[in-house]
Amino acid sequence: MYFFPLKMMRKNVKYIVASGILALGILAYLDFISLDIWHQKHDVGRYPPGGVFVGESIRREDGNLKIPQQRRAVPVENGFEFKNNVPPWKPEFIGQANLHIFEDWCGSSIDQLCRNLHFPLYPHTRTTIKKLAVAPSWTNYGLRIFGYIHPFATGIFQFAVASDDNSEFWLSKDTDPEHLQLLASVGKSGKEWTAPGEFGKYHSQVSQPVHLSSDNRYYFEVLHKQDHKGTDHVEVGWRLNQPGLLFTLIEPQYISLFANESLLKMNDIDHIPLSKASYRINCTNPLGTSHSSEMLRTDPRDEFFTFPLIEEQYLHQILPDCIYNPSYVIKDFPLNRYQGLRFVHLSLIYPNDFTRLTHMESENRCFYRETPYILNRFGFYRFMKMDTPVERAVISVQEGESFELVDNVKHHNSKEYIFQYEDPNIGHRELPEEERQMEHSPKDYGDDYDDYNFKRRRKMLSAKTTPRSPMQTRSVAKRRKRRKESQIYLQQVNGFEKQNQEMKIDKRREAPFINQANTMQLANLSQPLMQIKIRTLRPRVKHIRNKEINEEVQNFHQVLAVVPPHQKSLPTKTKEEKENNAALEKRVFLVQENIKDPKLSNHSQQEMYNTQNRMNIKNQEYEMWQKESMEMGRNLEDQDLWREKSFSISPYGSNTEGYSDDLEEDRLFFNPAIHDQEVNWEQTFSVDNVDFHSLRSDDIDLTCNVSGNLLLKESEALEVVEIFMKKFKEKNKGKFELRKVVNVEKRVDEIQGSRYLLELELLEDGKRTVRLSQYIYSLNHNIYNMDVKYKRKSKHNKKLLLCNPVGLSWKRDTMVHFIVPVKNQARWVQKFIADMEELYEITRDGNFNVIITDYSSTDMDVEKALKQASLPRFQYLKLKGNFERAAGLQAGIDLIQDNHSIIFLCDLHIYFPPMIIDSIRKHCIEGRMAFAPIVMRLNCGASPDQPDGYWEVNGFGLLGIFKSDLANAGGMNTLEYHESWGGEDWELLDRILQAGLEVERIHLRHFYHHYHSKRGMWNRRIYRAMHRSNV
Repeated sequence: MYFFPLKMMRKNVKYIVASGILALGILAYLDFISLDIWHQKHDVGRYPPGGVFVGESIRREDGNLKIPQQRRAVPVENGFEFKNNVPPWKPEFIGQANLHIFEDWCGSSIDQLCRNLHFPLYPHTRTTIKKLAVAPSWTNYGLRIFGYIHPFATGIFQFAVASDDNSEFWLSKDTDPEHLQLLASVGKSGKEWTAPGEFGKYHSQVSQPVHLSSDNRYYFEVLHKQDHKGTDHVEVGWRLNQPGLLFTLIEPQYISLFANESLLKMNDIDHIPLSKASYRINCTNPLGTSHSSEMLRTDPRDEFFTFPLIEEQYLHQILPDCIYNPSYVIKDFPLNRYQGLRFVHLSLIYPNDFTRLTHMESENRCFYRETPYILNRFGFYRFMKMDTPVERAVISVQEGESFELVDNVKHHNSKEYIFQYEDPNIGHRELPEEERQMEHSPKDYGDDYDDYNFKRRRKMLSAKTTPRSPMQTRSVAKRRKRRKESQIYLQQVNGFEKQNQEMKIDKRREAPFINQANTMQLANLSQPLMQIKIRTLRPRVKHIRNKEINEEVQNFHQVLAVVPPHQKSLPTKTKEEKENNAALEKRVFLVQENIKDPKLSNHSQQEMYNTQNRMNIKNQEYEMWQKESMEMGRNLEDQDLWREKSFSISPYGSNTEGYSDDLEEDRLFFNPAIHDQEVNWEQTFSVDNVDFHSLRSDDIDLTCNVSGNLLLKESEALEVVEIFMKKFKEKNKGKFELRKVVNVEKRVDEIQGSRYLLELELLEDGKRTVRLSQYIYSLNHNIYNMDVKYKRKSKHNKKLLLCNPVGLSWKRDTMVHFIVPVKNQARWVQKFIADMEELYEITRDGNFNVIITDYSSTDMDVEKALKQASLPRFQYLKLKGNFERAAGLQAGIDLIQDNHSIIFLCDLHIYFPPMIIDSIRKHCIEGRMAFAPIVMRLNCGASPDQPDGYWEVNGFGLLGIFKSDLANAGGMNTLEYHESWGGEDWELLDRILQAGLEVERIHLRHFYHHYHSKRGMWNRRIYRAMHRSNV
């Protein structure tokens, strides 16, 4: 047993107690120190250590708006009037020029550069250069170079500019930027570019002669835009206007700074010059003047907030009260990580707000719920029902000899056709005098045919004399293989009488045939009409189109050419038949001799003359090629190769003596005239009215970002409005009249009932226009019979049950706080403040507050910018350490004293539409609803008046919610997201849904997220690579 000193402890009990107390005190102190350190880094209470609280609830009661610094360009009749503050010039400025860089902006033209949101006052970077030749080896940027030029002599100069892509060189007649003139440029459309030092590619690159004095300095500007490809560069050269002198780059001793910017903050812009070069009219187009986006069209929703709200006393007891208890609320429901996204659904909108990005559907057609492969392969033919063709002749000739293809309508799905060979007027007659004069006249087949033969001759005469390569040898082997396959196919065609037993030849007359001497012989033609029924075979060669009429005609000729020999010697029986045979032989002779026979139809004459002319041209080509081959010493092997490719066509499609045996292969593969695709211009179809919007679901589709809002059926929306207005007029005794249905929003709940937001434009007492924005509830008819399985109600036999949802009403004058954390984003902070100023100027709504939490920015004085801005309220909090979005937002939340005000968790790169404040208030209801509008992300180079981009369907970072509801949900998760961001919005969404709130989700018009890269943002560092040097 171990010894335990109990007596000793009793004697020293007071020392033991004192030691315990001391130890507890030390532990408490250490815990306090550690907690204090953590708070400095993570905790963002109202007054965190290291933070300085400035400007609490500053409100401007005077209502006087200051002119922002970026408005130093005043519009006048023919442009702008500029208010420049030209800084004093110093001799130490010589040797450098000012360089402003605008990054993250796509496009290749100067007009696209001047549409940049920050151009020309807030560049990404300010620096200097030592000569007017810049090549940073980067992409998607724009440059503005400005300063003074000091001529090395007095005389007449010429300037030139070269760049990839567009650029402009402007020069003033003195030191004043207002006197700038465009002297030289590389293009305007963005498609022009030059190589380095290439000053003579375009006429606009070289300026007109200008007179300069060496005693003066001249203000200049160079604008350059570079896209994502090419060798980026821009350089300016000059020379005296003397013959033989070349352009040379402008060296450092001939340039100087306009202003020294090394000690200035990025929001100090008073010294930056404004001019015709940097501030032009085409950069400030009004909204929607030159873009195809449907959302740019005017909509009553955009200005609905400007009308006064109807007084609340007129809205009491319009509908009976009911309990609002939607079935999709999942309070205290256990969720997996990021699973809350599946419980958020879209609302339906009426009328169409045109948030569907139709101008982007050339890149993404997911709206139609078809896979890209199906759409590219088959298009929309599955929605079309082709009409059955009517009975008609495909080839129809009224007189003369012709081949006629008659479609059998009764069996239009089969592959059977009937060919008719008609010669009703066979006989001999004398040719008229006019035709006798045209017997030996040359035939003109048009420019297309002449050009085709010219190209063939040029290709033939440019044949190489080198021996065949292995690839050519393989090509010859492939051609021989195809020739064998075509011969097999022709054998099948010639023998199809025995195989298919489908051909029926009238034995009373003999078909014509072509002999080796290329003469036509006839035998026993007792009737002028012969019918042959042919079932087309499936060709084995992939280039044959079995549905083409020309191929059927050729098959018919081949059938006629293979009549058995024992039938060819049958004597003629009558005198009339002999005369007919003689007449037909004469026509064949006329074809061979290029004599026109008017007895034949125009179609038959044209076809036979074209055929004979192709034979003659082919003979001449071969003879000419053979003669030149002998002179140039070509190999016999090359001649044989040409002979293999050559072919001849008789008037009726048969071989002739002295030509290649692979006629059939050549006719099927190398003759483009007989394989033109037939177009059925008379084809019609039937189609039903397809409502593609009704095929969509209210689930959030993360794969489709161009669809826009779901549309509510017009009949349903107008029915709800009609029932409400009937009750509304009865209550107010006709005081108000409905002028316009501006907006109806529906949140579907098939179990309990659907929620509607009615926004109506009313006329009060026939004088004043007011607006009504009211939530109503449509109860489900099965709500009182919950033991019966729910069935979809029929709107035809059940009337809507509308009621007033208790507790679902929005507050008109609730304070809205915009919270933004920032760090070293001067140009974006200044843009955000300017947008908030414009929002206040348009709405005159003083019940919003701007809160900026700043992680000790060094590129601008954020506090000073807020004080100079024309805002109704603002709050500023300075923090230390690295940028943390969740902690910065929570810091701004803790600054708010009123728990019954709305918090809008915001981003720095947002463009706000004027109705944003009104939309946030209407869709945020304390204890019931939060608002997560869908923002449109603009593409690189896009702007609010050129809105190319896509909807951010999976982002919930922009969120409006009452402070009390956010506190119940636990606030921002600063523990997990203190070193990174991305995912904190989905994690917060899970907790908001579990707190019993519903999240309203709609696409908001003109709500944009500006394009930006992460380069230079937040905690990212710049990697400095080794500079290239010439060896």
